[in-house]
Order: sequence, then C-alpha cells, then structure tokens
Amino acid sequence: MKWQDLNKWLLSVLGAGGVITLAILFSGLGELSGVDVTYHSPDQVCQECMAEIHINTTYWEICYEHSDSEDILFKKQSRSRRLWVNLNKVVLTEPEIETQILVPTYGNKLRPIKDGDCNRRYTQSNPRVSKIYIKGNPNGETIKWGVPFLKVDPVWIGWKPTYENLSKEVEIWKFINITVPSEYNEVNKTWSKEYTYPKRIYSHTETQYYQGKRKGVKVAGKEYLNSNVNGNTLYKCNFDVGDRNWDEFPKRNYEIEKGVCEEIELLES
Repeated sequence: MKWQDLNKWLLSVLGAGGVITLAILFSGLGELSGVDVTYHSPDQVCQECMAEIHINTTYWEICYEHSDSEDILFKKQSRSRRLWVNLNKVVLTEPEIETQILVPTYGNKLRPIKDGDCNRRYTQSNPRVSKIYIKGNPNGETIKWGVPFLKVDPVWIGWKPTYENLSKEVEIWKFINITVPSEYNEVNKTWSKEYTYPKRIYSHTETQYYQGKRKGVKVAGKEYLNSNVNGNTLYKCNFDVGDRNWDEFPKRNYEIEKGVCEEIELLES
C-alpha cells in the first residue's frame, strides 16, 4: 500500500463517522511496504495498564506531532521518507479512556511522546526495533485496544475497588473584612485611625461525599460484593468479609475449602 492510499483510507473512516484508534492506524501502517507492526503485550488484568508496540520499518520513518491538519498522514517534505501521524486525530482505546503515549528514553525509562518523535528506520547503523507504549487506567471496564483483523486482539480487563458512597452536611464559613471608620474624639480633638479586621461568618451548607467501607470490586464492567482481584483471578465470597487487608490476605484457602469463597479466572487460558 502507498502512503497516499493509506491516507485516503483513514480519511474515509473519519468521513463515515468513525474514529481512528491507534490500533486501526497501526494496522494500516502494517500494510505499508517495509513496515511491520507487532504487539508485545498480552491480555491483562490491570489497574494501571501498559501496551507495548514494536514498529520495524525499513523504508518509512514514522513521526508524530500535534497538528491542526485534517490529514491523518502526510508527507512533510516532498522527497522525505517521513510519514507524520497527527496525534490530535488519534483515539487510543475503545471505549475511549484517558491514556498516555510513551516512548523509551535513556536508562530503560519512558517519557510522554512529544512533537518530532519518530520511529527510526531499521538500518545497519540503527539495528534496533522502534517501540512505543500506551499507558491507561481503566475505570473497572474492559478496554479494547486491538482490532479483529490483526494477528492478536488484546484487551485490558480493568478493575478497581468499590466503596460505600457516604455523605455528610458540612457548614461552609468564610471571612469578610470589617472596616472601622475613623472617628473624631471631642475630648482629645483628634481623629482615630481607620482600620480593617477579618470576621468569620457562616456562608452556606453543602453536601460532601466520601468513601466509606470497601464493598468489593468492579472488574470487566461488573460489580462484585465481598470480592477482590488477585493477579488474574477474581476472589469472590458470599459473606461480608469486613474491612479485610486484601494486600496481606489476597485469599484464604480454608474459605475456598468451605465453599464460602471461590476463585474465578478472568483470562482465558
């Protein structure tokens, strides 16, 4: 596929009311001559999720910037082998959640992508596969960042603890400045000095919400009472476990033996 054809295809997706996910974009890039895109992150059960993408390109140099251009991909220079991805037009996940695109830096560390970052061509002088990472925090739902026609279709099975929603009425007070004007003293034939002091007064009452007792977890879009996620399993109990320290006691074998708790695999083997 030529870059012009890829650009037309991506624009047609937008024109049909669709969105360009990063996975769709990379699946299209994979159709370009000399570009191989692979995912190196399996399905995950996670709160803070990370996807790793390898881009092995021998002809094109894939670069990124935030542009107001309506084009998804475009050549910045007529004779350049660079294709520029407009990050303003890319939705990273489905459903859409807040994410970061990260790139490697020195010392095996990661930093947010910035304008001008490129996936360099694989050459003898640069014999390395380019990598980028997607970092996201699901709100207890399943997030898909792959597409069916790729070699893999990875998902993030997000989870988070759930708590009782409690509220209380709180009085809100504020300070106002009180000015005492200057006064004339007939006895001393003098004027007092004007001064200002703060005074605390009632303003209004508002409802404040806060977390109460932990109830369970939300995982893959469903809520489970008296439960926890331990690795890739859901530890589900049928009685009130109270404010258990789940970090110290992620599961208890005798509860499983008694049949009051069970382990449910969240990832298919």
